[in-house]
Amino acid sequence: MSTVTRRRTRSSVARAEDLDRSPSPPPLRTPRTRRTPTKTSSPLRIFLLPLALIVAGIVLGGYFLKYRTGPTIHELETLTENAQAAVANLRVPHYQWYIVPLLAFDVYIYSTLVSARDWSRILAGLALFGTDWFNEIWNGLVLYLTGKHTCWLEPSNSVFLVFVGLNVETQLMFLIAGIAFCNFLDAFDKNEKWMGISNRWFLAAIMSAFCVFVEVLLNACDALSWDLPWWNRTCVLPIFLAGYYHFYVLCFWVYDMEKLVDKIRVVINIFALDIFATLVFGVGLQWL
Repeated sequence: MSTVTRRRTRSSVARAEDLDRSPSPPPLRTPRTRRTPTKTSSPLRIFLLPLALIVAGIVLGGYFLKYRTGPTIHELETLTENAQAAVANLRVPHYQWYIVPLLAFDVYIYSTLVSARDWSRILAGLALFGTDWFNEIWNGLVLYLTGKHTCWLEPSNSVFLVFVGLNVETQLMFLIAGIAFCNFLDAFDKNEKWMGISNRWFLAAIMSAFCVFVEVLLNACDALSWDLPWWNRTCVLPIFLAGYYHFYVLCFWVYDMEKLVDKIRVVINIFALDIFATLVFGVGLQWL
């Protein structure tokens, strides 16, 4: 091997040794992705608006109770005969023993559902009950504001007449009506459509028509009175739409909701609105 070749070999070996001694570059750091904090809504947040509404009802109801100047519903002098009978029996107890088994039956229904943890059916039933409560409030307001008549009245004898159009027997029925009618929903897929429309709308229409038929029978035996020309046996469409249809649409909507917290939120808001209106118009102004 020549001298030149030896020198080249030594220089290449020295170069390799120098490269080995040189510090290696730092490893590449992957940029950290900043995690956006997930907003977890506290379960207590669903009570804030309803609680504020109830507190507002207590304040306004107390104010109107102290400073009210207009007449109460018992002081109206131009009522129809049926309205006078309803107002005379309004919240006057007439105890009868049959109310005990009716109450026990409702308790049995709800206790059975609680033991089965069937919260969807319970909340759907309460949603319908709360919606009916709101209907009874505006029906009572119509009577006071017209000073003469309203859409429907229950003037006949009852254990307890809660509002002019609602006695405690009917109230106990509505407390389980939504639960009973939700039993029909399990036979049909909620995504199934009939003639391009959700089957829930059809079922709500069928059940509303059934309830209107029952009301016609009650009106025929004077247990339920209709004093308005556009709300009677010859004009049942308003009874169908404003009296029942939205009950069942809302009831089925709550039943089909995916999340339990959404069902609870809807029901709590319905009852908060009912309590607010009852405190203001019933306790404070005494229009109901």
